Order: sequence, then C-alpha cells, then structure tokens
Amino acid sequence: MLKTKKTIVDGQVSQDVLTKNEKICIWIFSLLDPVLAGAIFYYGWKKKLPKKAHQANQISMWAFFIAVAVFFVFAFI
Repeated sequence: MLKTKKTIVDGQVSQDVLTKNEKICIWIFSLLDPVLAGAIFYYGWKKKLPKKAHQANQISMWAFFIAVAVFFVFAFI
C-alpha cells in the first residue's frame, strides 16, 4: 500500500480506483478492525489518492455494519 502512494509525485493527485488485490487487503484488515483500518487507509490516502481513500472508507463502513450485524445475531441466539 505504501508503494502505491510513493509512486505519485508530490503535488499530484491520482484518480485511480482500487485494484482487486488492494480491495482484498482492505477487506481483510477491515474485518479485523473496521474503525482503525478505515481511518488509516482514508486519512493516509485522502490527499494523493482520493478515489482509493473513498473506496477504502466505504469498504470499512460495510465491514463495520457486517460486524455489528453478526454481533447482534450471535448475542440474541
């Protein structure tokens, strides 16, 4: 992930979207801790990679909703 950010020259902004491998990594990290992973990806990428930051933020929100739903399902069984 750092390699992606380092390839962009200072002052430039990349409008690329997440690749398949990046999405998989973000899903894995977000399922482990959605709030922390989402914050790290979003605030780490928001200046140079705004589209990737937005997509990573959406993935972490979905992972958070899934975690809450799983919690309630298992809490009330």
